[in-house]
Amino acid sequence: GYQRKGIGRNLPDGLQRDLFNFDNQACLELAERARAIAETAGDRGVGIWANSFVGGALAGLGRASEAIDIIDRSYAEAIAAGFPIWAENALNNGCAMRFAHWRQREVAERVRLAAPLINGPTSEGNWLVMAAGQLFVEGRITEAYEAYRRAEAAYRQAGSEAMMRRAQASAAAALVELDRLPEARELMPRSEAVLEPQEKVTEIVFELRLAAPPMNPRQLEQPPRESPR
Repeated sequence: GYQRKGIGRNLPDGLQRDLFNFDNQACLELAERARAIAETAGDRGVGIWANSFVGGALAGLGRASEAIDIIDRSYAEAIAAGFPIWAENALNNGCAMRFAHWRQREVAERVRLAAPLINGPTSEGNWLVMAAGQLFVEGRITEAYEAYRRAEAAYRQAGSEAMMRRAQASAAAALVELDRLPEARELMPRSEAVLEPQEKVTEIVFELRLAAPPMNPRQLEQPPRESPR
C-alpha cells in the first residue's frame, strides 16, 4: 500500500493546501512525488490525479504551455482509463488555464468534450459558465447572458447559493455590456459576502453608466462652433 511506499496519509491534503495557498514550488515537488509513488505502486488513477496538481503548480510558476499540455494529457489518460470525474476535472482545469493565459479561442472545442462527462446540476452549471465565458470573448454577449442564466438555474437546483450568485454577477456583467443597466442593477447580488473583486468592479461600472447623462447622437454630428474673435 501507499503507507509502505511512503506516500503518507497527509499527502493529498498537502497538495491542496500548497496549491490553494499559491506555494507553487512546494505543490510541484509534492505532486511529482505523489505521481512517482503512484507509478511505482501501479495506481494509474492516483497518477492522473496527481498530474492535475503538477499542471496547476506549473501554471502558477509561469510555465503555462507545459502546464496545459500536462492537464490535457491527464484528461486523455483519465478518459482512456475510465475515470470520468477526474477527466472532467482535468478538462475544466485546462479550459480555465486557457482563459488565464490568452488561449481563449481553444476553449470552445474543449467545452464540447464535456457533454458526456456532466454528472449533475453543479457540473452542468460549471460548464455553462465556461461556455458563457467563451461566448463573451467572441462578442456574443446575448448568448453569454443566456448561458449564465441557465447556469444560475442549475446552481439553484444544486442548492449552491454562492455559485448561483456568481453566475448572477456574470449575467449582470453581460447586461452592462448590452446597456441593459436597470436589469443589471436588479440582478447584481447585493450581499458583500458573495461579491468577489471582479464582481464589485462590475457593480461600480454599471453604477457609473447609470449616473452618466445620456448622449444625444446628434451631438456627435454637429460641427464644432467657431470661437468668437
